[in-house]
Amino acid sequence: MTQKDKLIVRLILNTRRRNRISNLIDVATDIENLKLKLGSLKKVADVISVSTNMLNRFLSVKKLNPEVQKLFYTREIDNINLAYYIKNLNFSDQLILAKKYASGEMNSQDIRVLMPLRKINPDSNIIDLCEKVMKSKNIKIYIAQFEVLAYPTSKDTLTIKFEKLIGKKNLYSISLDNNTCTLKVTKTGEKQLREIAKSKNKSLQSFLNSI
Repeated sequence: MTQKDKLIVRLILNTRRRNRISNLIDVATDIENLKLKLGSLKKVADVISVSTNMLNRFLSVKKLNPEVQKLFYTREIDNINLAYYIKNLNFSDQLILAKKYASGEMNSQDIRVLMPLRKINPDSNIIDLCEKVMKSKNIKIYIAQFEVLAYPTSKDTLTIKFEKLIGKKNLYSISLDNNTCTLKVTKTGEKQLREIAKSKNKSLQSFLNSI
């Protein structure tokens, strides 16, 4: 069996089965080596019948902090999704999250939820953001989207409006994309908004659209 054939067999065993025979660092190395022999990642994908998107997920471990890579090498962490979620973070954040995952303090879904929060809060302490995510797991959140008629407006303006309507503690987050607002409030906040809408003889959606 040639070296290329060995790579192909190993990659099939490691990418198409739930129980891999190798750690993720070695899998990524095999992908890189077979890519060199075949000429492109697309050809690797075709040969082992795995999408290029999935191969890129495996390759994401090569973008991690060397200390984090050690955890994947020893299989203390063996979750490809985790590697994919944290690959674009700075090395310090990667290590903190990897240790939280390895200790069982956070799971991969918790870390996935953290990613957009980190993106919009690039200067915040990552541990503070982790605590926010974990606390939110025990809070039921109501999410609504509506068109802002008084456009252009700002996130700060909308935040002040909703804090006055339902109180700061019941407003979880607000994001604004052009004139579309995504509102996240606690269940208590939702109840308050429904009561306000009812007092104005409107549905909640109609009331939000009039904000």
